[in-house]
Amino acid sequence: MSASVEDRFAKLSLSSDGKRSEDSTRIILATVYPKPGKTERIIELYQPIIKDGADKEPGCIQFQLFVDVNPETGNEEIFTIEKFKNLESLRLHQQGESLKEFNKITAAEDLHAKPVLVHVVKPVSGFAI
Repeated sequence: MSASVEDRFAKLSLSSDGKRSEDSTRIILATVYPKPGKTERIIELYQPIIKDGADKEPGCIQFQLFVDVNPETGNEEIFTIEKFKNLESLRLHQQGESLKEFNKITAAEDLHAKPVLVHVVKPVSGFAI
């Protein structure tokens, strides 16, 4: 049984002694696999989510999309970087109408070649400017 995104986020928010870490900022890295020719449609459908993240979700401090071509398949893939201040911010995002609408439309239009792969990560080394 796989853990939910929320469960993984919460687990990573704990320090090694089991207490809640003072820095509970976490990043969601998702890989979206559009069917051939559907990349632009999926990017279009992400726009309300991005707008809501900026306008209605103060705990969403980053939401970006990137596109690459898979060297093995030749298919485009969309990568998201979503950064949230805390678990409550993630929950607000997941309950948003724009995300629900995105999921509904992408399913109805059969836009995904395979399920989205989601990683919940925390920084452990390096720098950001």
